[in-house]
This record gives sequence, structure tokens and C-alpha cells, in this order.
Amino acid sequence: MTDEIKEKAPEITEVEVKTPVEPVSTKEVVKETTPEVKEVFSSEDKKLLKEMKEQKMNEQKEMEYKEIVAKVKEELKESLAKVEVENKVSINKDVECKELIEFNNAVSKDSKVSVDAQIAMAGKIADQTGLTMGSIKNDKSMAEARTYKNFSTNGTKLEFKGLGITTNQNTDTDYLLSAAELRDVFDPVIYNLLNQKTNTWNLLSKDDYSSKGNNQVQFSALIGANSTASAYTGNAVSTSNSSRLKFMTKFKKYQVGVEVDGDMIAAARGGPIGDVFAQEVRDSTEALMSVINAALFAEVGLETASGVIGFEYICDSAGNTSLYNLTRSTTNKLAPAAAGNTYINGASADVSIANLRAAIRNAIEESADLNNLVFIMSPIQYDKMKGIYDAAQRLIPTSSRFGFEGRIDFDGVPCFYDKDCNDDDIFLVDLESHRVAMWVPPTLEMLGKDSDSQKGFIKTYFAVYNRAPRRMVMIYGNATS
Repeated sequence: MTDEIKEKAPEITEVEVKTPVEPVSTKEVVKETTPEVKEVFSSEDKKLLKEMKEQKMNEQKEMEYKEIVAKVKEELKESLAKVEVENKVSINKDVECKELIEFNNAVSKDSKVSVDAQIAMAGKIADQTGLTMGSIKNDKSMAEARTYKNFSTNGTKLEFKGLGITTNQNTDTDYLLSAAELRDVFDPVIYNLLNQKTNTWNLLSKDDYSSKGNNQVQFSALIGANSTASAYTGNAVSTSNSSRLKFMTKFKKYQVGVEVDGDMIAAARGGPIGDVFAQEVRDSTEALMSVINAALFAEVGLETASGVIGFEYICDSAGNTSLYNLTRSTTNKLAPAAAGNTYINGASADVSIANLRAAIRNAIEESADLNNLVFIMSPIQYDKMKGIYDAAQRLIPTSSRFGFEGRIDFDGVPCFYDKDCNDDDIFLVDLESHRVAMWVPPTLEMLGKDSDSQKGFIKTYFAVYNRAPRRMVMIYGNATS
């Protein structure tokens, strides 16, 4: 033991030089110079630590890579947004990309191109591509030169046959020949025609139901507030919920047929009309629009009827006792507390301020927002509204609400007139609750060739429904002279 102490003496001297301390005893020296016991890791532990370290590094690299990729994508997106298409890529011999781009811009919602110009462009493109003739001109390749991906073979040979005039003819002479490309050209213009007219149809909000699989609009309506809304004391809390009912109404279908004889098409070339088929599509669309808009005011509302639910049917709860195939009552909120709340008799007199304010008051009491209300009336009743201010020797107040600027404003509610409204009627409509559900948007379908003419029809499927019928008021029987 003495030899070990002597051998370790120089180490003690070095410590004492760096940090002066008092002399220590032999025992203390032995205690301080005893070698520490180090923890020893097994080979398995070292391997595990190495794998964890590599995994952490890989995760860090992957995160950095994702950040770089995201940054590059964002920069690329910004760069591509600034790129302008300058070269023209030919689709076929007649129509180029530039023409289609111009057409798409012309029918966009921000376009300032007139509807007349839009329908002329649609007709020109459809005619150049051969869509109005039921085929595409540039598809002239022979069967042997075409690529076939899914087919069956007879040995090593691909079998096909030539098509004659009657090869695919249906036994029904009025069979349909769907032309998707033709719809792509004309449908945007037809849609613009139906929505750019200044009428009630254009005022109503449209909901997209094009992906719905059945033939009914289904919606829930609030029929009762939560009864536990109240002041309370103590710690007890009562819970409940609002009362709602589910309603449904069928989609209704509207159409107009289009037909132009072949000699008329030929004779109109270079004349004042030009593309007579395109002009016929335009005129027929306006005729369809007139029918649809007039249907909004009709007293029709049964689910078995072919027409949509009209304003008067909703307002006259006493004369029309069912709605959405249910019996109307105050319990399900399909009928007002009193029939006169929503169906006010004008008594063959000029429209009165009292009746107008009663209509507004009823809608407000049914939780309508004043900013969503609008009066819709015939042009005659619009003039009668002016007479109210003429008699009071006051300037006629005009609306500043978006979409109704410059029109008569009565107590904060703008007045809108429509030629399809009956001469003696005035309707108060809540535009938030009265809506149109579009199932099939306006679409042009071409019929099969069975004579020397171009035939087709424009169709649309939609439903009109009201989520709060008690907010709609009708003032009927007003003086018209």
C-alpha cells in the first residue's frame, strides 16, 4: 500500500499547484485518486444509439427537402401566372386556341361583350368545327390509322366495319343524338341570356344541386327556438334544442324546341341575320326565359303540378292548404298565424302606405332582415307607388342598395317591377329565404337528323322553394287605373 501512495504522489503535487489547498492526509489522498468507475455500453446499445442518430438526421433532411420543394412550387406558380400565351396552337384547320380563348373570355361573368355578340361567336365556332352538322371536321383519319386501347381481337386481327346511313339508326325516328361539344359552345351563352335579363328570375339566389342524385330538393327549416334561452339564478342549467322539420319538393323541367330548315340556313348566309341557327337559339332562349319568369308569379305549388311553386301559392295559405306535400299549419310554420298576415286585400283602391308597412312589419316579426327584403310589383303598381309621393308633395326616395340603385325605396325596402307580375299585385319577398335550386343548368341538346333541318331543344331542371314562407307577403286587388 505504501508503494502505491509514493507512485501517486506527483499527481497530488500537480493538483496542489493549480489549486492551493491545505495538506491532506494520506487517507484523503488515497480517496481522491481512486479511479472512477465508467459506465460501459454494450454493442447492442451502441448500435441502437447510432440508428437513432441516423433516423434523426434523416428526418431533419426530409423536413428541409419539403420546405425547399414547397418554396420552389410557390415561386414556380408565381412565375407561371405572369406568363402570357403568345403562340397559337392549331386545334384544327379552322379554329385556333386564340379564338376559343377569346370566346371563353367573352362569356365570362366579367365580360362586357353583349349577348348578341356572344351568340354570334358561339354560332361561328360551332359552324366552323362542324358541330351543327353533328360531327367534327378534323376527324378524318382512317380506321387503320387510329389507336385502340381497349378492344377484343379475333386471333391477331382487329375487326371493324364501315358505317352506312342506317347503321346506327334507332327504330324510333325521333331518337336523340347528344352533342356534348355543341353544348360546350352554346350553353354558356344560353346561361348568360337567362341571367342577364332584368326580371325577377335574376333577383333570386341560385343554389347548385347539379351533383344531387335524386329528383327532390331536401332542406331543413327552423320551426321553433330553443325554449331554455332565459335568465336564471343559482347553479341549475337547463338544456334543450331548436325545433326543425325536414321538407322536400320536386325539381320541375322546362324546355323549348329549336328547328331551322336547311334552305333557311343556306339563304341566311351573308344576309342581315347571318347564322340563323344561332339567332334561333337566342330567340328561343328568350321565349323560355319569359315562361320561367312568369311561372314565379303563378298560383301553382302542388308536387304533382308540372310548374314550379309560385309567389301567390305561398302567400295565400287559406286558398292553398298544402305545401311541400304537407298540410300547412302554424305548428310547422308553413302557414301564418292569420291568413291576412301574408295575404292582404287591397280592396280595389290605390296601394296604401298602411298596407305596405303592414307587409314589412309581418316579415320583420318573422325574423326577416330588412336588408334582404324587396317589393316586386307590376309596372302599373310601380307608377302607383310614385303617386304616394306625388300626393305628399315629396321627392321620391331612391334606393342605394347594390343592384337596386335608382329605384323607388319605401321605408328602406327597394321596389322592383316586372312585366310578368299581375297588374294588381305587389309582393314582398325575402331574397334570403326564397331560392332556386338548379339541378340541370340550361343545356342545348341536338336531335337526330331525320330531314333537311337542324333540330334541337334547350332544357333546364330546377325547383323553387322557400325556407320561411311566413316572411313572404302579397298585397292583391289593388287599383289598376
